[in-house]
Amino acid sequence: MGEDMRKGLERIGLLALLLISFIYTEKTINVIKENDDLMIEIKDKSANYLVEPIEALVIDDTFIPGISGQEVDINKSYKEMKKVGIFTESLIVYKEIKPEEVINKNLDKYIISGNKDKNMVSLLFLIRADSDINSLTSILDKNETEASLFVDGMWLEANNDLIIDVASKYEIGNLSYDGDYTNASFPWMDIVIKNAINQGYTYCLMLDKNKEYLDVCEINNNPTIMPNIYIKNNSLATLKREITSGSLIAIEVNDNTLNELPSVISYIKSKGYNISNLKEHLLE
Repeated sequence: MGEDMRKGLERIGLLALLLISFIYTEKTINVIKENDDLMIEIKDKSANYLVEPIEALVIDDTFIPGISGQEVDINKSYKEMKKVGIFTESLIVYKEIKPEEVINKNLDKYIISGNKDKNMVSLLFLIRADSDINSLTSILDKNETEASLFVDGMWLEANNDLIIDVASKYEIGNLSYDGDYTNASFPWMDIVIKNAINQGYTYCLMLDKNKEYLDVCEINNNPTIMPNIYIKNNSLATLKREITSGSLIAIEVNDNTLNELPSVISYIKSKGYNISNLKEHLLE
């Protein structure tokens, strides 16, 4: 056996011994940790902090989002508590448990409501070419109310320079051209809005089911909202009849709905509902 080969085998043997030593040490540390009274206590108490996820409701081609749960991350919690040496509730580290069905895996379905357990509703304003968006945002600002603004293609063409400013304050959805998602200019709108809001998806909105439109929105990675309340006029009277927790409320922007909007916001808040934009409302 040559000198070089002998030295090579010696190095391999040394590395093998080091690897065995490392594995043995790692196993020893794990055994010590698993038998540590603190680790045992964390494991025993972890079930008290388990929050099961609320699963989404999927019926045919409709979807109501679920809500994530949480469980104790035992190893990370142990690491934090080991610093102080005792079980400390404020040092518990959690990890998320997602529902089995989530929005981004169900883009071929219509979202018809938020989860009722959240006690939220969303105001979805339909911005047409002649909509008075300045009056709308002024009322929303004055009442410190979040909203989602679905802009029509004709409005966007005339106000392309304003979209980034509007998007800095309000969530922007895509209404395409009069709700026609097969319009040839829809891809242009999709890109402009996604660039303005700086995220890889926006929302489509349909007042009635249309599989062809739904397919287009799915291909473009956009969830589709189908509001359970649609208002052209008499906003307050309609809400009093129909509002429930989880309501997605589409409102045409016109003189009548703008005049009633402060009363609408006040009424919703008086019923104990939180008014949130879609992203927050539908967050799993």
